Amino acid sequence: MLEFQTASAVSQKFTFFYLRTFTIGGRSVSLYSFENDVIRPLGEERLHFALNCMVASCSMLPRTAFMANQLDRQLRVAVHEFVNEPRNVRVDAAEDTVWLSAIFQLYAKDFLAHASSLIEYVNHDRTEPIPQDFKVRFLDYDWTVNQRPVPGR
Repeated sequence: MLEFQTASAVSQKFTFFYLRTFTIGGRSVSLYSFENDVIRPLGEERLHFALNCMVASCSMLPRTAFMANQLDRQLRVAVHEFVNEPRNVRVDAAEDTVWLSAIFQLYAKDFLAHASSLIEYVNHDRTEPIPQDFKVRFLDYDWTVNQRPVPGR
């Protein structure tokens, strides 16, 4: 299901991710530029399951901070949780189809640098593997901003 937002909400997101800059490592950079010009070129595709843009279709934030000495394990856990969550990967055995999160479509190049197909990539961390011959379709990306309930409201 496609989510529609007001022009104001879209404008705020655009401004925040594309136009607003932050000082990172002494350099003024937008979050969009930081993700695409600094983080993605590192070649660590698992970061897509650790970064969170605070919308419904993003990966879940961990309850603990990422730590350098635990990063590999934490990223493995993040991928495992993401690909085993039905909102991100849905198998329709009757139709020989797998529905993948739009993250796999948006960043297919990043994942395909580590596997010969998206199904192969997903199966590496799936509890129940998906047959390689299934058709791949993509779920709509839900850009609804996550909201934390305010106590007493």
